[in-house]
Amino acid sequence: MSNPIQSFSSGTVSYDFTTGVSQAANVLGDPVQMIQKNGVWCMQSGDLNSNQDMVVDGSDGAYFKSQFKAGLFDTYNPADTNMDGIVDGLDGSLFKTNFLLGLYSTIINY
Repeated sequence: MSNPIQSFSSGTVSYDFTTGVSQAANVLGDPVQMIQKNGVWCMQSGDLNSNQDMVVDGSDGAYFKSQFKAGLFDTYNPADTNMDGIVDGLDGSLFKTNFLLGLYSTIINY
């Protein structure tokens, strides 16, 4: 979610999250919603399951495992955490890292 929240009432909005961590909303005390990689701010990955409970937990791990075993490629899938079109071990590594960090958010779904 952007900071501040953008209004779409007048149509398409152009907003660049990559310029700074302050571009994303964050509740005081929660982990930041983005990290910097190669000088670019990007979203954390890992909340994979369809209930989008805003936490990286065991249910996301179970979802990743099932999608990995399905051998999915060339399709959008939440388990493709690096968004390269393949659900593979690289995605599992990203998920595991964020799972071990205990990432969560209390940002309200608007």
